[in-house]
Amino acid sequence: MKTGAREQISPYQLIALLFFVRLAPRTLVCPTTMTVPRTQDLWLADAVSAMLTVGFVFTLSRLGQRHPGRSIIQYTEDLLGRPVGMLIGMLLAGYFFFVAAYTARMLGEAFNMSIMPFTPNLVFIGALTLLAANAARSGLEVVARTGEFLFPLILIVLLLLLVLPLGQVDSTRFLPLLRDGLVRVIPATSIEFMFYLEFMVLGLLIPHLRAPEKVTRFTVLFTAANGLMMTAMCLIMVGVFGPTLDALGLQAFLLARMIRVGEFFERVEALLLASWVLSTGVKIALMIWAFCTCLRQTFSLHRWRHLPYAAAALLIACSQLFFADVVSMARLLAEPWTVTSVTFILSLTALLWIAQLVRGGGDTD
Repeated sequence: MKTGAREQISPYQLIALLFFVRLAPRTLVCPTTMTVPRTQDLWLADAVSAMLTVGFVFTLSRLGQRHPGRSIIQYTEDLLGRPVGMLIGMLLAGYFFFVAAYTARMLGEAFNMSIMPFTPNLVFIGALTLLAANAARSGLEVVARTGEFLFPLILIVLLLLLVLPLGQVDSTRFLPLLRDGLVRVIPATSIEFMFYLEFMVLGLLIPHLRAPEKVTRFTVLFTAANGLMMTAMCLIMVGVFGPTLDALGLQAFLLARMIRVGEFFERVEALLLASWVLSTGVKIALMIWAFCTCLRQTFSLHRWRHLPYAAAALLIACSQLFFADVVSMARLLAEPWTVTSVTFILSLTALLWIAQLVRGGGDTD
């Protein structure tokens, strides 16, 4: 396995990895619908959260460019000192670990709710997590190349999911818009923004980018395009399911089951199931890599090949211990985790930006 300093990824691979980070919550068990009183306003949460994320990604990218070859763990120590840097490193490690845990549990619950209700979700979680750990142990380049290969295939599945149900969209289901006011959309926007903040992994990926000077342009454009795609998917779901959307589980799966072209093209949900496994596997592998990288850089570990498998074992156990069932998981993500993670990530980013301004004499170019 290559050491972290020698691993390099292309801008295209970076975009593929970020795509998988955001795709999993949208197509698996998403708690957003629990917080919107009227489903016709749901797409606004996607649109607003994407716009907020553009600013977050821009700030994070600029910070990375100001510290070439240094990850967010390393330049946090440079800006705030070793003790604070170690504390931030451990908190980020815990953050990425929890993201991996609920992503794995989402996949297990999705399979239970869709096609295999009697198989323990531990079977799906265990198999995929161990495979993801093996990829993470092989290094970032292996995870990035896997994402690069799968990206166009899964993008095609997503585009089919957007285009083929258009004939079943009822435009009257988008009205009335904002009947209860914009304030009632804030909880859903916060949840969507929470998922977008998983792009925090960008702080660890920038030092491995072959063209770090292009990171701001690529990530901002990708975030805007991804936001449009996620908003379009939400619009399709609202137009097809209408007011029943908040009562349904696995909306993306149900949408795929409705697709039928003539008498020869149907059962598109099989493609969605495959995309679930592949995209979630890449995301979990990336999060395990991020977790191990945080620990390695925080504690200056030289031997860390055992960490991904140990992290996988702990992750499998925690995916069962943290969440009693899919409802409790959705509630945990919708309320305490959203508040905690958004506060932590935004506070850390703002603190680093202010410290950079002070240390850099106000120059952030």
